[in-house]
Amino acid sequence: MKKTFLLTSKLQIPGWILISISAILFILCFINQDVFDFSFKFPALYADNIAFFGGGSLYDRHWFTIVNAESMTTLIPSLYFLGCLFVGFSKEKQEDELTTMLRERSLVWTMLVYYALYVFVALFVYGIFYLYVRTIIFYLLPLTYILLFKISLYRLRKESDNEE
Repeated sequence: MKKTFLLTSKLQIPGWILISISAILFILCFINQDVFDFSFKFPALYADNIAFFGGGSLYDRHWFTIVNAESMTTLIPSLYFLGCLFVGFSKEKQEDELTTMLRERSLVWTMLVYYALYVFVALFVYGIFYLYVRTIIFYLLPLTYILLFKISLYRLRKESDNEE
């Protein structure tokens, strides 16, 4: 039998909590940027003068340094993607070959749709709006996989309940 590298099923609830917290914080920051606006010192592998919030020339580049990290661009996405990782790649309580097939199918469909969407956006969207759309696509990718997988799992369980 093939070995699947999945996290324990106990991480699904903390994953949903992390996704919810990051979504609430994002919405609060989007509505009022001063609500959760703070900076903190954080180690960086690489930083240029933009990460230091002014000062220095355009060519100031630093390796292995400490920067002032913003909560909106550091903490909230980290919570979101960690939550998506926990939810998307945790075992189900009843994990079998059919569940593995549903995972693979959901992952393949998600990737096909998103690659097609990326090509469409790269060909037909320009300017600063292009960066916004790519960022939105990047954040919706794991959530789309999770939703496709959970919906197909729900349908499978509903069909098996109806047969009994």
